[in-house]
Amino acid sequence: MPDTIAVLVALDQSVISRTKKIVGIFRAATEAPFLDLRIMDDGRELTPAAVNRAIRQGVRGFIVGSSGTDAAIACIQAKGLPLCVITQKCRANRHTTLVQTDNAAIADAAAKTLNERKMLRSLAYAHPDGRRPYWSVERERRFRSIAAQAGLAYAVIPTDDSVAVLANLPHPTGVFAANDSTAAEIVKQCERGGLPVPQHVSVVGVDNDEFLCENLRTPLSSIEPSFEQEGYEAARAIIRMASGLPAQKCKTCGVRRIVIRKSTA
Repeated sequence: MPDTIAVLVALDQSVISRTKKIVGIFRAATEAPFLDLRIMDDGRELTPAAVNRAIRQGVRGFIVGSSGTDAAIACIQAKGLPLCVITQKCRANRHTTLVQTDNAAIADAAAKTLNERKMLRSLAYAHPDGRRPYWSVERERRFRSIAAQAGLAYAVIPTDDSVAVLANLPHPTGVFAANDSTAAEIVKQCERGGLPVPQHVSVVGVDNDEFLCENLRTPLSSIEPSFEQEGYEAARAIIRMASGLPAQKCKTCGVRRIVIRKSTA
């Protein structure tokens, strides 16, 4: 076991999951006092140049969970240093472990939350801000299959004009949004467009951003992934590799809890 190993943690700055993942990373670090954690203020600033600079400063392991870091991840892998990538597309190898969110489980939880009353006639999905990151695509694919199995009408709705599509779906309908900020926008548009929430349209998001969810006119139900566990598993993967063992295969973390609020009541 090494005396100490410096690990650079690069996570997205603005997402609600950041703090919870860091809590999990520190929880794992208490089990391995030889970890010297160095946390970037904004993981999006991790570039190949930043990787090389960190290595010159003694960093020998990386935990990366930030968008726009593909080149940095490739640089770390080329150097054969211990690396754990959280919720990013990346190829695992002897020195790289992936920790992924179970997007199918999140979609299942959303469907369960929306269909609690067993009266829905349609389902709809909203990607974040018109983008289609792979994790959102995975959630939508699973949700679409749930609608098909239940024989419900289905649509993928645009975030910027959701009312036009939702108004033409059979009501009541259930909307699963990729994250809370997208879900909040759907709720606001429904309220402005005269579609009562949750009487005609039930809405559920992901992340459980409590400040956002609880301060809408119609408080938002949300699926909370196991963010802290993702951070814990990432740090444990680095500990394993720092101990001379090969990287484990992909770790998958599911749903921590479902928080029911008025938007699906």
